Amino acid sequence: MLAELKILSVRVPEHQARDLRLWSLQRGIPIQTAVQRAIDLLLAEDDDRAGPTSRKSLRGSLKGTDVLGLRKREKEAELAKDRASW
Repeated sequence: MLAELKILSVRVPEHQARDLRLWSLQRGIPIQTAVQRAIDLLLAEDDDRAGPTSRKSLRGSLKGTDVLGLRKREKEAELAKDRASW
């Protein structure tokens, strides 16, 4: 089951927005995909750290869940949907 997508609005300086648009254009990927990859990299760094704020220490309904695997499957399904609409 795919999780509902949420809108995340971020304010960045104009030069960073321009650089992001250019970077994603050069690679032929949507900006959303570029941002998701950056978030994944940032969160992967957190997985390397131990501590109460690490995703490794999940509690509640997410405890014991392969969160990264679930996220990867969701992204693959989303990309397939995007490709089908082109």
